Formats: sequence, C-alpha cells, structure tokens
Amino acid sequence: LTRLTDPEPSHRVAAILVLGNLGPLARAALPALIHSLKDRTPDVRRLAVAAILQFGPDAARALPGLVPMLRDPDERVRRRVLLALG
Repeated sequence: LTRLTDPEPSHRVAAILVLGNLGPLARAALPALIHSLKDRTPDVRRLAVAAILQFGPDAARALPGLVPMLRDPDERVRRRVLLALG
C-alpha cells in the first residue's frame, strides 16, 4: 500500500494494477484506492477507477468519489468514470 503514495507515478500505477488484479482479495486496500482518485497524475486516477471496479459490490463505497470526477480535466479519466457509472 505504501506504493500508492510513492512520489514516482509509475510506482503508483504499478501498485494500482496489482490491486485491481487482486480485486476483492485486496478489500483492505479499497480506501487507499479511493484516495487515489484524487491523485495529481491522470493515469493514476484513471487506473484507480478501473481497479475499484474489480471489487464487485464493495466498489459502491467509491461512488461519492467518482461523481465529482465527471468534471476531471482529463478526458480519458472522464470516459473511465462514465463507464464505471454507466
């Protein structure tokens, strides 16, 4: 989980990809992934949305963080959020 706050964006991305692949098995990481929705790096935000979706019903806990992302400055992030909410 410490990689989610690493100064290097590629390390944060790698951590998110691993957690997304684990899905519900990484349930304890969900709050940290939700926090990643506010990351300064668009790829981190976009991949955090994708990873959260792998958590099944638990992903509903991220809904309050996803709705404001519909106004994200990055188009790829907005598209991923629309897919998640759709």
